Amino acid sequence: MLHWLGRNSIRPHAPRRYHRWQAYFDSKLATLLFTQGLVTWGRAHRLPLRAVTAHPGLVDTTLASHALHAAGHRAEARLLRGLQTGWASPGAAAWTLVRAATDPRIDAGEFLGPGGRWECSGPPVRVRAARRASDARAVQRLWDLSQELTDRAFRPAPGHHPRA
Repeated sequence: MLHWLGRNSIRPHAPRRYHRWQAYFDSKLATLLFTQGLVTWGRAHRLPLRAVTAHPGLVDTTLASHALHAAGHRAEARLLRGLQTGWASPGAAAWTLVRAATDPRIDAGEFLGPGGRWECSGPPVRVRAARRASDARAVQRLWDLSQELTDRAFRPAPGHHPRA
């Protein structure tokens, strides 16, 4: 859901200024872009894979607030902790991820999230991604950058022979 706030600014270097929340939003968008690249790559190599993206909605954990507190952002940590009251429990939020991993009716490239108001909580359903999450040029830039940074070309598995 927070990918809507992400930017398609895939670059091999760090931005001039680091903004932790913008980096978080950008990482959510990059996840969707990479999944689209994986789907395209799998289809091009006729591999039997099903890449799906899912988000759990807003989850009541102490992960972010503890990290903020440890980094000295105590006021932001308290604010976040206060906002989290009423968010989904980790167990309830996990259902979206479980459905994405196990439901055979979910197709490659689909995006699942909670079906409640603003995709914050609720039962897992197919949700709509921002248009920029399927921008073919951004997908290709991220795919190329991933190969460059890992020094690995993404090729079919050894011994795999595409069907004619």
